[in-house]
Amino acid sequence: MIILDKPLLTVIIPVYNTSEYIDRCIESVINQTEQNIDIIIINDASTDNSNAIIQNYAAAYPRINYINLPSNIGVGNARNIGISNAKTKYIAFIDSDDWVDTTYYENMLECMVINHSDICISGIKTELDDVYAWKYRYQYPSNFTVDGNFCIHALTKQYNSDISISPIVNNKIYNKELILTNKIEFDKSRRAQDLFFSFMTFVYASRVSICCDCFYHYYQRNFSATHNFSEQYVDDYFYILYTLKSELKERKLYSKYQKEYIKYVNHYMTKLINNMFNNVQKEDEQRYYFIYILKKASTIISIETIMEYIDITKLKDFWILR
Repeated sequence: MIILDKPLLTVIIPVYNTSEYIDRCIESVINQTEQNIDIIIINDASTDNSNAIIQNYAAAYPRINYINLPSNIGVGNARNIGISNAKTKYIAFIDSDDWVDTTYYENMLECMVINHSDICISGIKTELDDVYAWKYRYQYPSNFTVDGNFCIHALTKQYNSDISISPIVNNKIYNKELILTNKIEFDKSRRAQDLFFSFMTFVYASRVSICCDCFYHYYQRNFSATHNFSEQYVDDYFYILYTLKSELKERKLYSKYQKEYIKYVNHYMTKLINNMFNNVQKEDEQRYYFIYILKKASTIISIETIMEYIDITKLKDFWILR
């Protein structure tokens, strides 16, 4: 265990209408084996009982900094507020319906400090809502340290190996200086902000540690966004991917990462298609959304490029191209 005179880590928890789950989340953070951490909870104008629950915890635990927002600003803005209020060297994020292992932050901090890393990544367990079961979503065989370019390749699924990295930010610890120095922040208006934030932080990360000894528990509710397919759902993903491309161009980094970016778009285009077929039942609606997704992708990269990088074998399974 790392002995510290002052907190080294701030855990940032955005909250919106999760009164049914937030006790479990906060308890998992305050009961860590590593007790010397700060906690920032941002209540994003919840309309349920979340505010009262958080107030009780904030009154009982002085290391909780509670920020109660008067109006809803979205999870991206809430996280940005958390970053700006953090006073520690490292920061981490956790969604208010998720939780972490008891030794999670102790193990992650140890990996981070010993390896002088900019980012540390843990495994993920997906907890399923309706069957009280879990499954490994990301699991690593051992601890190891790589650079940011390796992570971008793994993020965009370019390695034919078992190493895969999720874009979600919650199973990671960040050196706050990496974020502030390079002026990286979450998008303020849309979902899927993690796709942008993870790509950009890996662009600038020199050392990234993978920690196999602990897990982030991602709780998948039946009514979560992944089960509600719509044009807006598709639009939000392509908006973030477009924003990422614009940011890379503005920073004169697009030519360096163009191949990785195209594979990133291809991966999420294919993922959207799979999600659509899993959640849309009517054949005419499937046909509509399939074409809608391809058209959205073509606003970012050309059709010729899409067909060059896309998995044609997989697409042939989709009846629309037969």
